[in-house]
Amino acid sequence: MASRAKIVSPLPNADLSALLIVSIDHICTSTAQLLESEANGTSHTIMLTIANWGNLRKRADGWFMWVPHDIDHDENIPADLYHLFAYANRAGAEYLLIDIDADTNPDLPVYPEE
Repeated sequence: MASRAKIVSPLPNADLSALLIVSIDHICTSTAQLLESEANGTSHTIMLTIANWGNLRKRADGWFMWVPHDIDHDENIPADLYHLFAYANRAGAEYLLIDIDADTNPDLPVYPEE
């Protein structure tokens, strides 16, 4: 298991967790559609809790999710999303935000729009 990043807070009772923010360009269009369906509750294919990012403006600007720690490559999890989970685990992140406005990461593949 990857070691978790230790985040030190000036507030002794604050429980902080690491968040990895990546560009939406690091997932395929089909994965984006799956995440949208999962977040809206119209699909339960990958069995993860996923929230739309940007709901307050009535449009999804990405997706926020918990990063599974002991993840095997499940056939229901698209390869691009699995790759992001693996990267997040190596980085010590507890959560993943796939954001439409985030910069691309040179360590991750970029997928063209389909």
